[in-house]
Amino acid sequence: MQVVTEFLAKPITAKTCCCALTNIIEHPRPFVRAKGYFGPDRRRRSEEYAGPERRGQKSEAPPAAAAVQDPKPVQA
Repeated sequence: MQVVTEFLAKPITAKTCCCALTNIIEHPRPFVRAKGYFGPDRRRRSEEYAGPERRGQKSEAPPAAAAVQDPKPVQA
C-alpha cells in the first residue's frame, strides 16, 4: 500500500523537487493510528502545549446571538 505524505504545488522547479525529496528521506513523517484516522501525522512541528488541558471537558455553549432589531422607520 502506498500512502501520500507530501505534495508539491505547481509550478515545480528542480530545486523545490530536490529539496522536497531530500526532506522526505531525511525527515519522514511519523504515522498516527487513532480511532478515526490512520496516516501521516498532520503536524509539521512538535511544540509542547503550555495551556490548560481541554480534552474530555464539556465545552460551554456559545452565547446566543443577540437578536438584531430593524431600526425604527423615520417619520418625515
